[in-house]
Amino acid sequence: MDNFSSASTEAPMSPTSADPCNYTPQIFLLWKMWFVGVVGCTTAVVSIFHNCILFYTFNSSKLLRRRNLTYLMWISLCDIFVSLSYIAIMCVQVYADYFESWPLFVAWHNYLTSTRSPSPESLFAGRRFS
Repeated sequence: MDNFSSASTEAPMSPTSADPCNYTPQIFLLWKMWFVGVVGCTTAVVSIFHNCILFYTFNSSKLLRRRNLTYLMWISLCDIFVSLSYIAIMCVQVYADYFESWPLFVAWHNYLTSTRSPSPESLFAGRRFS
């Protein structure tokens, strides 16, 4: 009984104490917010828009499909996925840190674990068949 009563009289830990579970944000967070979160995200959104136009143009034109330009259609589709991945990996992490948003942090971790697991397999398959 004494253990419980003495534990309740102790002062709670202050936020400035050396607790290893305290969150410390990234260094240069404001700089990252502007260059990764604003400039990088804007560039990725513009890239997605332009590559959607390119993909639609190459996909809908019968004249362009008859020529040997179908690889440009597939490159534009791959670039759309790269831009979406940039937003999901780089920008969401900076937004989660800057706005201290727990749902963004959880979403970023879930996306990262789902994309990180197949990447070694795809690298191995690419080396094996080349």
